[in-house]
Amino acid sequence: QAASGATNTITIAAQANRAWRLRTLSITVQSTATWASSPNVTISDGASSVIWAGDLPTTAGITTIPLPSDPGDPGIVGGGVVTTPGNSLVITVASAGGSVKVNANAEVRAA
Repeated sequence: QAASGATNTITIAAQANRAWRLRTLSITVQSTATWASSPNVTISDGASSVIWAGDLPTTAGITTIPLPSDPGDPGIVGGGVVTTPGNSLVITVASAGGSVKVNANAEVRAA
């Protein structure tokens, strides 16, 4: 997903009785950013329940978001962050200002 000078949002639609697992997330910023808000990256369980939030650097480049790793515990596999079954997964990256292009890349699986 890419946006220039605007908020960048990726929404994985809700499905009945299914949770979503965000396993990886990387954000690429084309040039120096002047972020519109802080935190400038949020991951939400549904439309409004924020389950992870953080700030990106203002310099151009690729940032890999440090999501929780797989703990290796029996019955808990996959790492990342997980939504409530039946909720959407929403990733929001604030505007980087002006015409700065921001790309968001996410790996999402059913949990």
